[in-house]
Order: sequence, then C-alpha cells, then structure tokens
Amino acid sequence: MKVNSICRSLLVIATVGVPGFVKFDSSGLTQDHGLINAQSIARMVVYSIIGFIFVSLLLFRPPKSLRPQTPVNHFWAIGLLAYYVIFLIISAGVLPTRGIAIASYRVVEWVMLISLCWYYYHTLQSSSAGLNRVSDEFIHCLRWITSLPVWIVLVGLIFFPDLAYSFSSETGTYRFGGYLFYPNGLGVLCGIGSVLFWILPRNRVDRLWSIALFGFMILTYSRGAMVGFVMFLLYYNLIFCSFVRKISAVFVLLVVFIIFVSGSASDYFNDAATVASRGENIATTSTLNGRTEVWETSLKIIADSPWVGQGYIQGPKKIKEYFMQKWWAPSHAHNDLLNAAIAGGIGMAAFTLFIYILLAFKNFRLKRPARIKAVTGAVLIQCIAYSLLTPALSTHAHGIGITLIVLTGFLFAQPPSPEKKTHLSAVHAN
Repeated sequence: MKVNSICRSLLVIATVGVPGFVKFDSSGLTQDHGLINAQSIARMVVYSIIGFIFVSLLLFRPPKSLRPQTPVNHFWAIGLLAYYVIFLIISAGVLPTRGIAIASYRVVEWVMLISLCWYYYHTLQSSSAGLNRVSDEFIHCLRWITSLPVWIVLVGLIFFPDLAYSFSSETGTYRFGGYLFYPNGLGVLCGIGSVLFWILPRNRVDRLWSIALFGFMILTYSRGAMVGFVMFLLYYNLIFCSFVRKISAVFVLLVVFIIFVSGSASDYFNDAATVASRGENIATTSTLNGRTEVWETSLKIIADSPWVGQGYIQGPKKIKEYFMQKWWAPSHAHNDLLNAAIAGGIGMAAFTLFIYILLAFKNFRLKRPARIKAVTGAVLIQCIAYSLLTPALSTHAHGIGITLIVLTGFLFAQPPSPEKKTHLSAVHAN
C-alpha cells in the first residue's frame, strides 16, 4: 500500500471519526456517562492507532526533502500548529490541572492531524506527479469524507434505527443522522458531497449520488447546511456563470424573497418554510433555537476576561453556568469567533478570523481549473456557514474542522509565480 493511500485513509478515518453509539443527553443537562465512557475510549483508541501508524510512517518513510519537486508553502501547517499551541499556553494560566490535561489531549489530537495532513501533501508534491496528482488526491479524499458517514447512517437505519435518526416530540420531525452523526455536521458534508459529485462526476452513478446527497441534506433538517448550500449556489452563479445567468439567479432569489415577505406564498413555499423551521414556533426559529441567547451570554463571559479567556475546551463549558434557560445547557458558544474569544481571549478570536479570511483569499487566488475551484469554494463556504453556528476550529477535532484542515493543505499546494519559479529552478540547478 502506497504512503499516499495510507495517509489518505488515516485522514478519512479521523474526519469520519467514531460514529456515536452512546445516547448522550443532547440538551447537556445530564452527564450520566461521565468524562470517560465507551464513546470517548473508542475515540482515544482510534486516534492512538492513527498516531501509531503516522509515527511509523515518519520513521520508515521520512520526508525526502523540504524542497519537493513542486515548491510548497510549509507555513500553513506551522501557523495552524501555533494556533493550538497558543491556545494551550494561554489556558495553562487559567485552567486547573484537570482542565489543562483535557486541553493538552485535544491539542495533541490537532497537532497529529495537522502534521499528518502536511505529510500527506508534502509526500504528494515530492513526487514527480505534480499538482494534477495533488488535485486528484484531494478530490478522492473528499469523496470518502462526504460519502462514508452517509453510508454508515444508511446501514444504521437497518440495524440500529434508534441511533440513525433523531425524533423531536415537540415538532414531530425526524432528522437524518441521529446519534451516529450529528445532523448539522452531516448536513454540511452532504451539501459538499452533492456539489462534488455533480461537478466532478466519474459516471452517471455519481450524478445520481449527488442528487441523493442533496436529499439527505434536506432530511437532516440542518438550516445551517441549507443556508450554506444556497450561499454556494449564489457564489457559483456570480463567479462561474455568464452575465445572463448571473442576472437570472439574482432575479429568481429576489422573486422568492418578495413572495415570502409578502406572505402570499403558495402551499409549496409554506411547506418549504415548515422544513426551514422544523415545525418550531416563530420565537424558537427567530432565535436560531436559542443560539442568539447563547451569543449574548458568551459576550458577557468574554467581558469578564477579554484578553486571556477562560481556557481552551473547558472555558466555553462555563456558558451553562450563566445561561438562563432551563431546557438547555450549551457546551460551547455556537459560533467559532465567540468560542475562540471565550477559550483564549480576543486575540485568539482575531487569529481565528484571520484563518478564515486567509482561506477565502487563497481560494480566490487558486490556480486550478474552474471545476476544482468550484469544489473548494463549496467546501469553504459551507464550512464557514457551519462555523457561524457551531465552532469548527476553536474546539476539539471533529469532521468539519478536519475537512477545513484538508482544504487548507490543498489551497497552499500552489505553483509559484513565474518569477519565483525561475528563481527556484536556478537554485536547484546550482
């Protein structure tokens, strides 16, 4: 088995993670299973195996050179490693020993994954295949990341149906994913996969799978995923389509908006509104299921310690101590920037914002075919939409955050400018 295939498999396994098989209280009000439970032990075992294999690769197949055939920017990995190390250093001064131990373990997970991703792209670019191979590997990796969780849930519907979907007795809605994969994150992966398999199909089956993934995204009832998907469609039409299609897209969106605002929507649009609200009342929907209240509480916590925060991982859990609602005990700020500010202060929130802005800039300057650029745009836009409602980077390693790391490595696997390329060729020649 080739090193590239091993690295890709490890990244996919880490991104998909261990499907949920322990029924935790989704409200966070009860902690019946404790910190160490079957789910957390399974996760630690999986990450330990990934780490062991990765270290073995480093020992037996070390990087050939820090100057691969295609010049690569190593600073993206250094910057991301610094991001989590700084979180840990800041936390050392504000957390108790137990909190530091938990934060350290989570940082070690991120360090291993970032290093693995760097090694993966570095190994690819050290070969003679060049950037085309890097693009193929990135797309191949995404195919597995977006499809494997869905297949696991589909199998779960047959053998463990109570784990594969969740049901709300208040709204009467079923959500695809359930305990196995949190519906909001699964919805984002389905949206990304739908774009990927439609734009870069290998055969007709891929197009059918794209349509299926779109349907599964709707079945997750994830409004963040739906909004992110619509944002991508707007981006795609504005960037990649002709002027006539751009105007047509804007016109259609404007008409739909007017119909909803005017209250004259047909039964079809009323059904769509029901889907968007998941059958919830206006008060619940208007606060994004209480997220706006969590944001208000987060701002108060940030004001208490604006410069160093409350500690990585453990700090955001203090929100439940300030949160006034009795039906929910949130464990994070439900926004990446606010979560980073609570965990490490305003400086870390600025660092998080810088990462997203840099990724958007690198995607805009991406020197790849339009179809590849459309796929990277889908990943970035839908992950950003997710991060507005759920932390992706400033929390523990999970599917959406790791997907962003995989995207980051690809965006920085860029050919140099003509002037720099000529200079580097002369250096290697000497």
